[in-house]
Amino acid sequence: EETQTENSGLSPKLQSAPATGAEGKKHECPFCLKTFGSKTNVVVHTRLHTGEKPYNCSLCEKRFSQKNHLDIHMRTHTKEKPFSCSICKKSFAQKGTLDSHTRVHNGEKPYSCSICHKTFTQKSNLAAHTVRHTGGETPVCSVCGKAFANKATLKRHVMTHTGEKPFRCSLCVKSYVIKGHLVVHMRSHTGERPYSCSFCQKAFAQKSDLDIHTRIHTGEKPYGCSLCGKRFTSNANFSRHMITCSLCEKRFSQKNHLDIHMRTHTKEKPFSCSICKKSFAQKGTLDSHGRVHEEKPYSCSICHKTFTQRANLKRHVMTHTGEKPFRCSLCEKRFSQKNHLDIHMRTHTKEKPFSCSICKKSFAQKGTLDSHGRVHEEKPYSCSICHKTFTQKSNLAAHTVRHTGGETPVCSVCGKAFANKANLKRHVMTHTGEKPFRCSLCVKSYVIKGHLVVHMRSHTGERPYSCSFCPKAFAQRATYTFTPGFTRERNLTAARSVGKGSRVTPTSADT
Repeated sequence: EETQTENSGLSPKLQSAPATGAEGKKHECPFCLKTFGSKTNVVVHTRLHTGEKPYNCSLCEKRFSQKNHLDIHMRTHTKEKPFSCSICKKSFAQKGTLDSHTRVHNGEKPYSCSICHKTFTQKSNLAAHTVRHTGGETPVCSVCGKAFANKATLKRHVMTHTGEKPFRCSLCVKSYVIKGHLVVHMRSHTGERPYSCSFCQKAFAQKSDLDIHTRIHTGEKPYGCSLCGKRFTSNANFSRHMITCSLCEKRFSQKNHLDIHMRTHTKEKPFSCSICKKSFAQKGTLDSHGRVHEEKPYSCSICHKTFTQRANLKRHVMTHTGEKPFRCSLCEKRFSQKNHLDIHMRTHTKEKPFSCSICKKSFAQKGTLDSHGRVHEEKPYSCSICHKTFTQKSNLAAHTVRHTGGETPVCSVCGKAFANKANLKRHVMTHTGEKPFRCSLCVKSYVIKGHLVVHMRSHTGERPYSCSFCPKAFAQRATYTFTPGFTRERNLTAARSVGKGSRVTPTSADT
């Protein structure tokens, strides 16, 4: 009787062709009646029906039905990548992966649809495409009707409706739909960075990040714009290039993100709260707001504080754990939220993307621009007792203390009272002599950071405040406001209100 040989390690797909000539006897699968050129091939194929997996990994206990599958799997442990690209020298664990990669360089698309002749780089992509022509059973989501190439992709998609995230982190509250995403997340706790650049030894937590980084060395830019010819190292950069706001040139990776962004220009807020009539630009923001009127379903297991959104709970938990997963690549400072890192990076890049439409002054944060805008417009925060108005909520809070008799910050050295703790903190430095903001070019130091900023202009020669009447420029705005030109401008503005009963008194600078 014929026995199993080493050929049983070969893929059934490569062995399914029937033999010819004297050895052309066909061997039939007892389950599906498919025929093979040798009994060995039938044995391997039969395992698809029986579920038998005789090849066992000695390192992780994972099992396989074919020996060659075990051999490929072992490379995930040994990190062996024997197949290397002759063009960019990138290495791969499997020959099939190398073949697919090579098509990035030569543009080859060997798999062609027999109906519409559209071509594909991978056979799996062709198979998913063919379903549209043949009318074969396409996996479709029963909730939203979206179609998918295979059942596995559909299964993951359904979780976006059910909210199911079966893969949970044992160290924090995060959970994921896909196990691989959890594996990557765990590296933020362990600090593991298993993917190292062969050129500069820089390490990364994700292979995709290494691939994009490597292109800096190789010069490879596989993503090209068909309209202008510009090429990109990553698909994300290419996508942002293709979807651009026509009003401010901001780029987006998805069309729906651009649609939402356009509402910041049009001021459109199509989603309105049925209870308080407050309007929002995004439905998700309305949903979150709705919980203000209803419930806070997310509770902290440590202090039992409740939140309307899961994301808010996750950020809150970090105040207990001390976790700061977002690290600045320039100064090693860490942050618990990504938007805090984004804002911090502007201290390095000097970027100030938010500009005042009236005086053109620029700011690093939108909140700072909003506060500044009230200098030109209104004071929306009003005291309910004396009706005095303020441009900022914090100023109103400090003012209200005087009426309510609330706890006023008082200096323990001299007994002087202050509107808020920040002012008290600065005052205490006058007693301790502490000046934490030091000039890097001379020996001077300051209590307030803003004073250091002004001082640095004595070294750089920067004079950002220009007179609108003459070319003279100043390092400080206060100096500018004492010039005759500024005084004339102020008096001209005041003169417009004379008809309303106001009086203009000339200053010494006008005489």
